[in-house]
Amino acid sequence: MFSKGEFNNVIKSIMALVGGDCPSQDDVWDLFDLLDVNGDETIDKKELSSLLTVFFKMLHQQQIDVEIAQ
Repeated sequence: MFSKGEFNNVIKSIMALVGGDCPSQDDVWDLFDLLDVNGDETIDKKELSSLLTVFFKMLHQQQIDVEIAQ
């Protein structure tokens, strides 16, 4: 499970891997609140999995779009 502070570090690490701009602190907190479905102030494995699933689908679609554009 991740607390808000730990979640912030996870998001920064993901963005560093993909080379994107880091979101603002407010955006990270908004995302945290959105993902914290059960409201326990942590992101558990299931909640994190939902984020990563969407993230990788978007990344895959971006790669397809780049390949089509070439």
